[in-house]
Amino acid sequence: MQAGRKKRTDFRPAVLALAVVFLLGIIFYCCGGLSVYHGSAANDAEISEGVSTLEQLSARSPFNLKLSGLRKMAKADIPAFKEEILSHFGDYDYNSENYRRWYSDAAIVGDSVAEAIRGFGWINDANIQSEVGISLFSAEDVIQGTERLQPTTIFMTFSGNDIKGYGANVDVFINDYTEIITRLQNSVPQAEIFIQGILPASYEYMAANDCYLYRDEYREKMAVMCDELGVNYYEADFILEEHPDIFADDGLHPNWQFYPLWLTYMAGIAGINTEE
Repeated sequence: MQAGRKKRTDFRPAVLALAVVFLLGIIFYCCGGLSVYHGSAANDAEISEGVSTLEQLSARSPFNLKLSGLRKMAKADIPAFKEEILSHFGDYDYNSENYRRWYSDAAIVGDSVAEAIRGFGWINDANIQSEVGISLFSAEDVIQGTERLQPTTIFMTFSGNDIKGYGANVDVFINDYTEIITRLQNSVPQAEIFIQGILPASYEYMAANDCYLYRDEYREKMAVMCDELGVNYYEADFILEEHPDIFADDGLHPNWQFYPLWLTYMAGIAGINTEE
């Protein structure tokens, strides 16, 4: 035996292990591993965009989520948005110090439900374009008032009088509303327009008035109308549905508890609830 002769290293186990790994890689490739990789690569842009959107949404206050017609209606249904509002039920002063500023360049157009806002003294009278008992077919004065005001945000809140007046003639209502919206788009071109769905009344009132059998049809067709005209559609039903006992004795008009939540909700979806 020669002195200093080194023992030869046996590489066969390592080579065998590499061969096994290589073989397993081929099997994984054939069984769809490549398709998974390619699928992930194909989705990279979409995933990146989704992450970016989530980051933007998480950085926003829910009250600054803006609607844009039917396509973005779901943003008004973020649970946290509504829960925050509902948590202030019964709080008379909820955001009341902000309403005059928030609505200083807006017009709330409607019937007696909108008219009742005046009694609180929260908003300048000029920003409330409403009359008791009117509906779309008798709204000329408040439409002209809105045109003279030239606001940058318009909330159209016609509801109870219209569903009673038009009844089963939903398409006639839609045609009349379309004419008014189109008119405002031309005469107040800078304004972003928000159309509110027909509010519910008390259970007893709706049961006694057959016109409310058509409320869902009104809401569906109003949403489509808004989408076609490029204006915003929203619903404030959740407040009255959560608190069905806040109607006045007539069953149609909501009590004062409705108004702080309603005004906060509208300002939030329109993005006019700015900080000082």
